[in-house]
Amino acid sequence: MIKNSQDMAIVIVALMFLSNVLIFVPYRILIKKHKKIAKNYLQIFGPLIDFVIALVVIVYIIHK
Repeated sequence: MIKNSQDMAIVIVALMFLSNVLIFVPYRILIKKHKKIAKNYLQIFGPLIDFVIALVVIVYIIHK
């Protein structure tokens, strides 16, 4: 049980890191020239990445 919990914690931390890279690197590039597009990008992809992380946790709990 502890091994599975540690694996899940590693997966969640990795997803959070990946989501930060996927969201904020393009956002910083867009904000320099296209502020309106950058705002829309952040509003769309921020919740989407959170949803994916929540979905991974739910699937893990169901298959546990």
